[in-house]
Amino acid sequence: MEIIPLIQKVIEHLENTAQLDIRFNIKTKDIMFLGDRLKIEQAFSNLLSNAIKYSPDGGRITVRLYSRNDMFSIDIQDEGLGIPKESLQHLFQKFYRVDNSDCRRIGGTGLGLAIVVES
Repeated sequence: MEIIPLIQKVIEHLENTAQLDIRFNIKTKDIMFLGDRLKIEQAFSNLLSNAIKYSPDGGRITVRLYSRNDMFSIDIQDEGLGIPKESLQHLFQKFYRVDNSDCRRIGGTGLGLAIVVES
């Protein structure tokens, strides 16, 4: 299946609910991949939803798709709250939430990134 239409579909869906500018930069030709479309879509949706959720003051989210050494990568960059360096190693643990006052007002279970790893 092709990855670009899948990513575009998720972006369009989430862009309708977000008050953010989401840019999609494609730096490669269309990429075909084998995998579970629903799981890939869920993983990408969780990552992009986090970028939206932790950008409560708006800003831009940039999604980049590029290939290197016969592999493709997807980067998501936001202008949100940021992650303290000491929390980076825990991000993909189940139920982990960054502990600061800005994050406490944002709901969630701490499962989104753990689901991405398991997908």
